[in-house]
Amino acid sequence: MNIQALANQYLQKLGRIPFVFILMAISLFFWLNGPSFFPDWEQSYGTVIIYYIGMLLIFYVFSTTQTERKMDVPLNMAIFQFTIGFFISFFILLVLVKIGILTPGLLPSALVIPTLIMQFCIVAPAEELMFRGVLQSYTGIFVQAVLFALWHSYAYGILWYQVDVFTGIAGIFIAFLFGLLMGVLSRHPMVGLPGTIAIHATYNLVILGALIP
Repeated sequence: MNIQALANQYLQKLGRIPFVFILMAISLFFWLNGPSFFPDWEQSYGTVIIYYIGMLLIFYVFSTTQTERKMDVPLNMAIFQFTIGFFISFFILLVLVKIGILTPGLLPSALVIPTLIMQFCIVAPAEELMFRGVLQSYTGIFVQAVLFALWHSYAYGILWYQVDVFTGIAGIFIAFLFGLLMGVLSRHPMVGLPGTIAIHATYNLVILGALIP
């Protein structure tokens, strides 16, 4: 394939998945301007955003026609799927918090808005597009869930010896189950990728303490 044909191929992708470039623009904006908008913006957010811009680029380069069709849904349907994902997951998580199964974190009030932006506009979309989008189309649900759990091993501290081994392995196993669930739901016509993005962001925000005090 010559360079012109390759360029045409990726230009065609640009028209099919503009949502990815909107996310990338948001990510770049907050990477460059986050500290000026939010005085308490954590410096680590900048590093995290770079990781997720990389995920969006990987999605763009390696996404398949099947994955692009998941994103190529009418706007009203995408909003419906996102809304369904948010409200159902928020209600379930609220119940789990009330009965003591989940304990939200203690997020400073000054970080609530930037954390909402990070999760809904950057973290959850990039991870869903990467794992339930690209990887799942190549490897299937089970393998992408394994890779998703390994990706999150840093978050639970097991790689940096910040927690004991049992706690770290338990956290990775929960991430694996979450990856399986999101993989299955991403294929459901009532949920799809917009819905799993909403569920993923809502879960993270509840765990961090940004949605439920």
